[in-house]
Amino acid sequence: PRPSDRPTPRPSGRPTPRPSNKPTDRPTTRPVTPRPTQEPTTEWESLVAQGKSDPFKFFGKVGEDFWMDNKDLEASGIDVAPDGSHLVLVSDDGQIIFLNLRDYGSGHCMLDSIGGIDGDDLEGVTIDPTDWSPDDMHAYIVHEGGDDDEPTIYRISYEFDGDGSCKASAVDSIGLEDALPCMETSNGIESFGLKRGGNPAVFLVGVQDTGMVYEVTSEGESMGPASCYDGGMGNTDISGATYNEEHKHLWSYVESKNMIAVIDTVRDCPVASWSIGTGMDEEGLAIDWERGVLYLAVDGQGDGSVVSAYNFTYPKGLDECIDTAGSCDSFEVCGGKRRAGNFFT
Repeated sequence: PRPSDRPTPRPSGRPTPRPSNKPTDRPTTRPVTPRPTQEPTTEWESLVAQGKSDPFKFFGKVGEDFWMDNKDLEASGIDVAPDGSHLVLVSDDGQIIFLNLRDYGSGHCMLDSIGGIDGDDLEGVTIDPTDWSPDDMHAYIVHEGGDDDEPTIYRISYEFDGDGSCKASAVDSIGLEDALPCMETSNGIESFGLKRGGNPAVFLVGVQDTGMVYEVTSEGESMGPASCYDGGMGNTDISGATYNEEHKHLWSYVESKNMIAVIDTVRDCPVASWSIGTGMDEEGLAIDWERGVLYLAVDGQGDGSVVSAYNFTYPKGLDECIDTAGSCDSFEVCGGKRRAGNFFT
């Protein structure tokens, strides 16, 4: 081949640009993510809508180091603050725990006891959004009862801002003997959720050894003989409850089956169920409907409790009963003399 007559390119005489000393608008470090997140994908949401996937998807644990540092705590009831900033939990031994949701790893707080409450066996906690604000926080907690020990609801006032400090004290209390069947030989209340806020508020109270859930008021009264649901779908060991007002659905956790059951409270029948959990002692269920997060609390039985967080999307198509209504058509309340006092005013 003949050599090319094209000239060889000469090096450019333009100087190489020097790095600029001007400040850049881009941050030099990435912002800290306050908590682990795994945003639900469009594909996953589509599968849920088609009934081909569970409506929850695990993405992290809340307060892992806190629970390992406090292995003796036995987490039981759980609820989420209306603004999504923190979780409130109670324990079998009478403690109250606040978990910071702005940073899953720090800022948590625990009180060994709540002022004005004697004893332990606290099994549920729920928050009425109409009775809560960031400057004036309240919650309801329930004492288990059973074995001839009267189950009791407490209304508490508390303070917590995610800095590791907290306060809590009881405002008032009332027994539930006039609202529930007698429980002399029962394990007592194990699940507790809010159905309707206000004065009086209406709660959904689940009895562990029957799986039945009863509507009771903040005045210690039953909502009537028809206000009862088979929250366990024929199973015992119900241990968590929460309620969706838009769909009129009771969501309950059935520990004996490691299952979430959804009960249509208008038609009084189950419309869905899913397996969930680790097979450990799951004793608390809370769902942040607005932000799409489901929380499941596990009683560690001395090995460290766990609070798992799941992305959540409300399933479609829960329009038909999947089983017949439960055997909770009517019941008789136990009766008895409640504590005197003006409750929740």
